[in-house]
Amino acid sequence: MSNEVAVKIAVKVIKQFEGLSLRAYPDPASPLHRALGLHGMLKKYMDGAILWDDLADNFKALSGAPWTAGWGETQGVTKDTVYTLEEAESRLIKRVEGFMADVLKVSPKLSNESADKLAAVTSLVYNIGITNYRSSTVAKMIAAMNWVGAAAGILLWNKAGNPLKIVDGLDKRRKIEAALFMSGVR
Repeated sequence: MSNEVAVKIAVKVIKQFEGLSLRAYPDPASPLHRALGLHGMLKKYMDGAILWDDLADNFKALSGAPWTAGWGETQGVTKDTVYTLEEAESRLIKRVEGFMADVLKVSPKLSNESADKLAAVTSLVYNIGITNYRSSTVAKMIAAMNWVGAAAGILLWNKAGNPLKIVDGLDKRRKIEAALFMSGVR
């Protein structure tokens, strides 16, 4: 199996759900994001019609971390980050390659499986992080080569918030990842 193919598949899935923003924006769960939304300023901020320097000090005092830009990129992103489309694309591919390498370290059995399986797990890990994956049911099921159990485990990562609630976007993403994973079952 070629990891290049798996990277291309994972990038396609990730792009469906991460969205592209060339300007950094505050994390949706952050106090700054919530405050901008409450004051009807979020869309203008996200569109660049309101810039950081335009914000009142009480907004600037709120955390926006982790800041996000590109295709869901948070690593090295600050409130001042602005990408070109080429930079966003390049960063996504590099990050997917990095996540895929991490996935293969945790789940080396995937190296002998289909590109679809590896892409599905890489997309999941791009969203939940390698630390969460390492201790997940998904990783345990893959280690046992229980593909149905691994796909069922992927579906469990559809919640966010406190208390945890099913999030429509996460639910849709997990269903696509689980179906992609199972399409690679031999």
